[in-house]
Amino acid sequence: MKTRNKIKIRVTELLMIARGLLSTRHPILAHIVPMRRCNLSCAYCNEYDDFSAPVPLEEMKRRLDHLASLGTSIITISGGEPTLHPELDDVPTSRLASALKDRQRVVYGTDDRQDLYAVKSKKVRAVSNAVAALVKASDLREQADGSFELRTSSYAAEFELCGNEPFASQPLGCFCSSFLVGPDVVATAGHCVKSAADLASLRFVFGFRMKDAQAANTTFAADDVYEGKANSGSPVFGAGSYKVEGILVRGENDFVSNGSCSVSLVCPTTGCRGEDVTRSTVWVSKVPKASAAPKRSPRAKRPKRR
Repeated sequence: MKTRNKIKIRVTELLMIARGLLSTRHPILAHIVPMRRCNLSCAYCNEYDDFSAPVPLEEMKRRLDHLASLGTSIITISGGEPTLHPELDDVPTSRLASALKDRQRVVYGTDDRQDLYAVKSKKVRAVSNAVAALVKASDLREQADGSFELRTSSYAAEFELCGNEPFASQPLGCFCSSFLVGPDVVATAGHCVKSAADLASLRFVFGFRMKDAQAANTTFAADDVYEGKANSGSPVFGAGSYKVEGILVRGENDFVSNGSCSVSLVCPTTGCRGEDVTRSTVWVSKVPKASAAPKRSPRAKRPKRR
């Protein structure tokens, strides 16, 4: 385990060096020094004294914002002993993350994610109807009228999200996603369904989304809930064509620790490992050909409703 950790650290270091060489337009690492005073006197350290005044709060905020605007990859708080700063509690660590997320250049673009109810594009809303959530069968409860109620948990609690993290107040009800590639065929990533037993214990649910800023749709008609009969999987759409270009199979961690909670990982221009997508040309030949175009909505044609 120790050897593995050493290798991982070394690889991380080499990747940082490589990113620095490939892109010289933004700082890789910057130190914020709120104060040089320290409650220790380590003999090897020359970074402290017992007389310097702390940096004013507004000046620290200005420096943080400036580093964020430059696209700084990593910001550390150093000293002296920074926790001795009399105003440090007024600069929460979430400010570091929010500043970087709001102002730096990133691999995946500025965090401009929207809930579907806020999307105006008719094309985007139309293709979203082909996306299904993978949920545990045990989390669905059939109602007297034949509909199903989905049991959800707290998104914020499950991932220990910070209070200001986008979508933190929303419910969590699925563990993977899938999308239609035929009238009664869906595609998903291999890690979402690894065996026949996995398939038997899950359901494909269409329409799990926020209705507005406050409420989610957690009640589904029978025609929106399906079980599979064959052996992450989010679709990757072309920005202009809205055609499925591939399926997301793995990638960078979604969240990083921000002290006592987690925030979305937002990467600088040359940062992070990127996302792995299997192009649709690789697996499209395995999608069964439809014998005829369905007369009704594809969702109404799918078998084994439960």
